[in-house]
Amino acid sequence: MGRQKVKRTETITRREPADLRGIPTGSVVHFDREIVAEHMWSAVRDRLTETGPATTLWVSESEYRPSRAW
Repeated sequence: MGRQKVKRTETITRREPADLRGIPTGSVVHFDREIVAEHMWSAVRDRLTETGPATTLWVSESEYRPSRAW
């Protein structure tokens, strides 16, 4: 897409748990996001899990729908 500039709106549609303070060890945190820009829509589901004292497993699923051919 070259050096095009894109303005987009990103909305958190789900955050679980809602309060991110004091999360017990081993808990999974879920974020679902919807991203809207001119000629595109995207949904992203992120899951973050602590896997060690200084490591986190981040699993991300994305769905992208262009509204026109590039």
